[in-house]
Amino acid sequence: MSAENYVRLLEMVDGLRTQFRTPGGIVMLSGCKKGDMLALRFSAKPEGQVCHAHIEVTPTQLGALRIERLIGTSPLTEDDLPNPMSGQGVSSFLVNSLIATLQPVIDPDVVLGGRLGKPRRVDLEPLAARRNFWRRFGFDVEEGLSGRERVGAPIGQLYEVPTPLFNSASRPGLDLLHAHLMQGAS
Repeated sequence: MSAENYVRLLEMVDGLRTQFRTPGGIVMLSGCKKGDMLALRFSAKPEGQVCHAHIEVTPTQLGALRIERLIGTSPLTEDDLPNPMSGQGVSSFLVNSLIATLQPVIDPDVVLGGRLGKPRRVDLEPLAARRNFWRRFGFDVEEGLSGRERVGAPIGQLYEVPTPLFNSASRPGLDLLHAHLMQGAS
């Protein structure tokens, strides 16, 4: 992996924000760097409640990129209350946006991968559904015990999966850097 390209991407995306409207209200996607970690943060206010989700990526010593977390769209909040973002396309939008942001900058042979954490409640997050979620984008899934599967694929083999976001028309993700440049040009 070109470490220089990744570092430049971190520097350019850090602090960028773009927003758009969906039937659920205004959605904001922003970039943040913490050390060598890239985070894409999603914010929305469906049903009058502010909700956040994010995906985080770090480089590995082997030259790959590891998805550290995809947080915020499980069926239940940490307080075991229904999550208004669950089933609304937020996780797909975040993964789409990560792919769209990385592909123009990172070598297509660099592997993007991670390990699936154990679901809090298997009855609400079936393992097969979690595996299928990642497979839709082109990730290979190595099944493990108790939901500890590994997912991974070269960045060049991944693809975006258009998905409705809060009941909007299907849309792909956003390349945060280029979306910001285009927004600034208008």
